[in-house]
Amino acid sequence: MDHIAVLGPIEARVSGVRVAVVSPRQRALLARLTLARGRAVSVDTLVDDAWGTRARPRDSRAGLQVQMHRLRTLLGPLGELIATVSGGYRFDLPPELIDAEMFERQTLQGRELLRWNPQEALHRYDAALARWRGPAYAEFADTFAHAEAVRLQQLRGGVLEERIAALLAVGETTQAVADAEALISQDSLRERPYGYAMRALALEGRTSEALSLYQRLRKVLAEELGSEPSRTLEDLHLSLLRQESVAPAGPTAVAEPRLVGPAPHSSAVASFVGRQAELDELDRALARNGSVTLVGPPGVGKSRLAQELCARSSEVTLVRWVDFSSCDTGADVPQHFAASLGPCSPGPRGVTEAGLRAVNNPKTLLVLDNCEHVVDEVALLVARARRSCPQARVLVTSRERLAVEGEYVINVSPLPVQAGKGLAPAVRLFLDRIAAAGQPIDEQNLDVLRTVAVICGRLDGLPLALELAAGRVSTLGVSVSAGVADLLWLASGRRTDRSSHRSLRAAVSWSFDRLAADEQRLLRRLSVFAGWFSVTWASQVCADDTLPPGQIPALLASLVDKSLVSRRADPAPGMRGHSLLHTVQCYAEDQLEQAGEADVFRERHAQALEGWAVDLADLPVIALGAVKPVWQVAA
Repeated sequence: MDHIAVLGPIEARVSGVRVAVVSPRQRALLARLTLARGRAVSVDTLVDDAWGTRARPRDSRAGLQVQMHRLRTLLGPLGELIATVSGGYRFDLPPELIDAEMFERQTLQGRELLRWNPQEALHRYDAALARWRGPAYAEFADTFAHAEAVRLQQLRGGVLEERIAALLAVGETTQAVADAEALISQDSLRERPYGYAMRALALEGRTSEALSLYQRLRKVLAEELGSEPSRTLEDLHLSLLRQESVAPAGPTAVAEPRLVGPAPHSSAVASFVGRQAELDELDRALARNGSVTLVGPPGVGKSRLAQELCARSSEVTLVRWVDFSSCDTGADVPQHFAASLGPCSPGPRGVTEAGLRAVNNPKTLLVLDNCEHVVDEVALLVARARRSCPQARVLVTSRERLAVEGEYVINVSPLPVQAGKGLAPAVRLFLDRIAAAGQPIDEQNLDVLRTVAVICGRLDGLPLALELAAGRVSTLGVSVSAGVADLLWLASGRRTDRSSHRSLRAAVSWSFDRLAADEQRLLRRLSVFAGWFSVTWASQVCADDTLPPGQIPALLASLVDKSLVSRRADPAPGMRGHSLLHTVQCYAEDQLEQAGEADVFRERHAQALEGWAVDLADLPVIALGAVKPVWQVAA
């Protein structure tokens, strides 16, 4: 049978015969397209994933076409399912042809059978687990497939636990003890295996061992988390002390698991520079409000700030981290939320309610990361958490605020590039990352430091851009790097993050691809402005038959909300209050070229400037002292 296997090294089979996809680039393309099954993947994303830090062909688009043609030929009938769409490719692969999808289906079947036919449930669980040949997405589990690989691994852990419940239900207590001990050895903080092992031991008449196992769990939780076992396990322990009979447990009869940080894609091993004011404000806001959203442009370091808060806060003893970057649509949010927290007993109100119960503790922090593309559904989730779990503390990272009652928004800005005394935070971070790459810079050389400051300014002080560019600079040298025209190329090349953070182009593309068509149209046209501009100028230059002037103010406000356009805090009426970060402008310029609109809107911008210059030349000499205010009003 034809299928794609991702539960281990990426593999394709046609008519039951394994297809040798040897090329690393073709393997990366196959993995990325399978990961995004049914959704278009942009050319930029595919090129970033396929070539990574390796040398790329001069014409990346043509090189990608060659690799895609070879992949389609290799895959035969499966290759015919790879469609060329506007701006990229889409793999129209039915779910039954992916082993990960079938693993999840068989898991659900086993879960449904467990209550009334545990023997058959055991067979379904075994069939699901047999599909695993190694870590999910194997060589791509630390890069663009990281989030999905983590999610699948969490699901596998849940299946292993539920399989023990099935063993108990069919009387295989000795095997249940052995399997539970194996899971405990892998993760000593997950309570569920302890509960199953205690029940199995009690059913075998080994009550003293079951009580000893409870004390072992209690010691681990106290040392690692400063907490006690859940109420469910406490009740089981009490029953054993009273020598009461213990029944085999189904999946709803044991404690909910504990999931402790670090967060996915953690960069906590690297130094953390600046942000003390933001950390202080974040700490106070969480204590006072209970729900805080970190908002900022792509690559500004929202997730990293959240990680640092988790590491430093003395008020947090348990972190539950949910990364929504792998969710395709808002409909995926409830199931992904529950899966990220580990196997939870659904309860009468579903998996979301079960997950929320697990965070209703003032010492527990729930972090919802990368929420911008599912903001509506996450807003509902947070609102529900605030109503039903008053003790819960929730930290959200998004490029757009949730707009829910009680939300405290912290705008995360780029790192300052200039400082009154000492090195600016952006420069300090850049120097640290260059040193980490093995090419430290003499910080006493003022000429070099000035050049570094120029590079940091061109990269807008964005931490992601600075960290990515540091690798290039360590190879090219400071002077050569300062002259590189392509900022998006300079800020690229890291392999160990999900695809949206492996290059600055990918980070901006992640946001751009999720804009409405009119928002994309306006953003790319705004790239003709090199500096600040007003709503009036944006309407004058960017409007046409496809984008009426009356729509510009609302679309511009939406782009501000989504952190793709910067806005002065309180611009005066008529003042030029908006601008694009240099990095966003570079990406938008590329999109303008690809849309074939560059010449038209650059000409319109030039005509607008010419009209402004004519108006300014007509001013009487006596008004020249007031040129700046007049300029602001005119713009």
